[in-house]
Amino acid sequence: MALSKPILKASLKNALLAETPNPTQAQKQSAERIAEKMADAVNKFVRSATITSAATPSGTIVSTTII
Repeated sequence: MALSKPILKASLKNALLAETPNPTQAQKQSAERIAEKMADAVNKFVRSATITSAATPSGTIVSTTII
């Protein structure tokens, strides 16, 4: 499954708002900004990973390392 930044952002925002009963408009806006920044950070982290794989001559992957 590919990383979907909009879905990640929405999930983060919902998690933040779930912890605030009856959030004010300012709290909703703050949750939106925080969710955006967190989604950007996760997206950057995931996309910066280095993935190396070893394969047999037939193309079968025998090991994968994610750094």
